[in-house]
Amino acid sequence: MRTVTIAVQALVRVAGLIQITLGVLLWTGHGTQLVGVHMLVGILLVLALWTMAALAARAGTPPALWILALGWGLLTVVLGLTQTRLLPGSAHWLIQVLHLLVGLGTIGQAEASAVWMRLGAANVSSAGQGGNRRHSQLVHDSSGEPVSEAPQGARRRHSHGGDPPLRPRA
Repeated sequence: MRTVTIAVQALVRVAGLIQITLGVLLWTGHGTQLVGVHMLVGILLVLALWTMAALAARAGTPPALWILALGWGLLTVVLGLTQTRLLPGSAHWLIQVLHLLVGLGTIGQAEASAVWMRLGAANVSSAGQGGNRRHSQLVHDSSGEPVSEAPQGARRRHSHGGDPPLRPRA
């Protein structure tokens, strides 16, 4: 699953860069013939986000993370397909700014999902080896499955400001 996550994350980054570039061209009145390409790459970007959300759900990330990503992808598609009809006239730039922010949020959602999966995988791989709880508060059983939140105070800061010392799991 790690390889698929990395591939989807790379696709999101490339598609995101293409979208930002095409968006700037379209916003400045250049390349109007590229609207179809911008829409196609946008749909590809949303499909990549939804794939990342499915991977995140399968990896056991918090449901709020991947549910938000699914909803955000739907918002991105709806706004992208209807933006030319929203607030026409001199105030249309507000819709363009909203479209840009929603698009950047799409990229951010996919990146956040990848980070959550990477941190979860690092936590699972360290189970039984002393465990590194600096990045996650999940406690895992001997098979590496998350079982509960860490006990209250497990991430308490010491007076020197650093993280508490790592303790082997029982």
